[in-house]
Amino acid sequence: MPTDPADALTLDPAQNSVDQATRLIREDILSGRIAPGDRLKTAELAKQLGFSTMPLREALRKLEGEGLVAIEPNRGATVRK
Repeated sequence: MPTDPADALTLDPAQNSVDQATRLIREDILSGRIAPGDRLKTAELAKQLGFSTMPLREALRKLEGEGLVAIEPNRGATVRK
């Protein structure tokens, strides 16, 4: 996932980690840095964004609710086409 490490410097301290992760992933999807059909691996995202996996799982659920991500049991999350 090609999230720019400089984005971590622009995190809003008033937002919790779920909201911050949701915002960063949403920006990457909408900008095209993460393409439709790409898998979103929680462990990879955690390492790149500097969050634990729990906030990232919740962020992916929020993005699923927004229609940006599809989550399939035992298969993980992908960006919707």
